[in-house]
Parts: sequence; C-alpha cells; structure tokens
Amino acid sequence: MESWDLLMNFIESQSIQHLNNPKQVYGMRLAGEEILSNMIREISESTETLNKHLIWISSQNLTEESITWFEILIEDNGPQFDPHFETPRDIQVSTPINEKSVGGLGLFLVQQSVDQANYEWANKRNRYRIRVAQQCP
Repeated sequence: MESWDLLMNFIESQSIQHLNNPKQVYGMRLAGEEILSNMIREISESTETLNKHLIWISSQNLTEESITWFEILIEDNGPQFDPHFETPRDIQVSTPINEKSVGGLGLFLVQQSVDQANYEWANKRNRYRIRVAQQCP
C-alpha cells in the first residue's frame, strides 16, 4: 500500500498522455484501481510466503486488426488469481448497496470501464491487460 499513489499516478498519467477522452482516462484509472486492490487483497490473504511481492506496470500503444489500442499491463508475483473477465457479471445496479451480496462488483466495474480486460498466468506471474480503443482527435 505504500506505493499505491505511485502506481495509480502512473496509470493516470499514461492514460492522460495517450487518450483524448476523459471518460476513457477515468475508466482506465478505475479498472487499474480495482485490479490493484484485488492483487493487494489476494497477497495479504495468501498463506503462501513470498520473499517479496512485486508489481510491474507498463503501458503501450498497439495496433491489431486496424484498431489502435492503449493498453496497461499490470503484473504481480502473487498467488495465481484468474478473475474470469470473460464471465458476464449479473450486477443489479438498481439494488441498494446495503442489499448487494459481497464480491463481484469490482470485476464488474473493470468489465464496464474498459473495452477489453484479459488475464493470463505466465512465468509465475498474474498478467492483467486492460485496453481501450484510441479515438482519433
């Protein structure tokens, strides 16, 4: 948690630099915040012992199938945690917050905030990719 502001500032500054749309910048920040908070919770609840819990964040622009994407890649060496981004979440947004069941809302927010969210486990790391299609100015 000591690095929370540093991590979030990186996501926000990269998003501002590469995106022309404040809504997309907000979406990337919200998705990054949810992923990072899940990472931190998973490592704090883990019974595994690690010498150090490391988090890596990078950004890039890439073009696939004639779409230019802005991507944030968030990786960690914590316990494997697949959020199943491909699974639709049935969150009733009209239900009062005190009547909602615990869990799932953060991943729903990730799904709603970006155009693509993907997960993979590779090289003993969780890899979360969040992307938005860049809009021409």
